[in-house]
Amino acid sequence: MTVKHGLFFKNFLVTVCMFAVCFLVFGMTMLIMGRAFLVREQEKRLYASADEVTLLAEAVGVQGDLNSLELRMSLAAISRSNDTHIFLCRTDGTVFTSSDTARISPYIGQRLSEDVMAQVRSGDGFQTVSDLDGFYSERHYVVTRSFMGPDGATEGYVFVTFGADSFLDVWSGFMTAFLLIAIGVLALAVGFQYIYSRRMARPLHEMADAANRFARGDYSARVSPYDEPDELGTLTEAFNSMAESLSQNETRRRDFVANVSHELRTPMTAIAGFADGLLDGTVPPSEERKYLEKISSETKRLSRLVRSMLDMSRLRDGDAASRMERFDLSEMVVQTVLNF
Repeated sequence: MTVKHGLFFKNFLVTVCMFAVCFLVFGMTMLIMGRAFLVREQEKRLYASADEVTLLAEAVGVQGDLNSLELRMSLAAISRSNDTHIFLCRTDGTVFTSSDTARISPYIGQRLSEDVMAQVRSGDGFQTVSDLDGFYSERHYVVTRSFMGPDGATEGYVFVTFGADSFLDVWSGFMTAFLLIAIGVLALAVGFQYIYSRRMARPLHEMADAANRFARGDYSARVSPYDEPDELGTLTEAFNSMAESLSQNETRRRDFVANVSHELRTPMTAIAGFADGLLDGTVPPSEERKYLEKISSETKRLSRLVRSMLDMSRLRDGDAASRMERFDLSEMVVQTVLNF
């Protein structure tokens, strides 16, 4: 990973981690709430079936034939409609009918343990998740209701059960569907975030490239305009404004150097010419003083130019106040003509 792309990848990874954490929290919450919802709905179904069977058993009990085939077939129909298992037992825990469709039911004739019956007798509407002390080979969700005989006394109990494995199958299907949806949404979010992060990082990459070009002396680099009116748009506009200002300053600097070079070349050329004339004997002895005065004048002029440049520098930096004085333009023109 290069430094250039470090910000993009850091921003992308942070966002992906935030999405992952949010989805994890949201997913766990949904799974817990979903499981509780499924349990409540299953309990409602079991109790509704138990109430229906209780009414049926009490109605059949009036005729005194709870072992009838008709009651067993009715229990089988109710059982198939909501995927449950139903059986009825006497007050001593002996099962006398069930919803099995087999000719010989493996449950009829069995007797529930006294511990289970004690819990059932403790109150109407008993519910648990248990194998009923070995009555079932696996754990079941169990709800019970008591039904009355013709004399108004408790004649037996209705058991409506639902296999825990079946519930886990439903729960697993729900979890699978949720996880697939969550993965799809997360993939879309990551994709959109990747595109958005790249778009957000583009002006920063261009600014880094432009800054490197500035360091190499290329002041023509600019950043592409960013259309959004946000912090990046403001930063891009400010960067281009800074680049334009730097370019103008560089142009002024070059012009200043060129002008200074030109201004310094004139007195230096005059001084060098007069000095060479004195040294090689071209100037007669009678005029040596005249040319020495010219050299002195040009030297003073050179000194004034240097001082003027320093004054201009201080004025530009705001370190000195401007000062006005009278200036003889005619004398300057005459001196310039004589020098040439």
